Amino acid sequence: MALIAGVLAFGVMSAWPSSTGHPTWLQSAMVRLGLAHTAAPVPVYGSPEIKVWMDAHTALYYCPGSDLYGKTAEGHFGSQSEAQQQHREPAAGLSCQ
Repeated sequence: MALIAGVLAFGVMSAWPSSTGHPTWLQSAMVRLGLAHTAAPVPVYGSPEIKVWMDAHTALYYCPGSDLYGKTAEGHFGSQSEAQQQHREPAAGLSCQ
């Protein structure tokens, strides 16, 4: 019984999604077998490392110098590439330069 419980615990822990973004061995095996697909990387537009303000409620990000930069409730700073990877849109319609 202990052996079965140990094997099940190992299976659950190794299949649990990783916070680092790397696939688990189970996810890698599923991709190799054609049972799953990897997500295509999101292209980054503008200056990827520029510091932007990401609004948590609107899924928009603000460039430095804009009126709401750093001022919306529950927002946070991050890089433009991080904002774009999270599928946020630039508030002004254009990426930050």
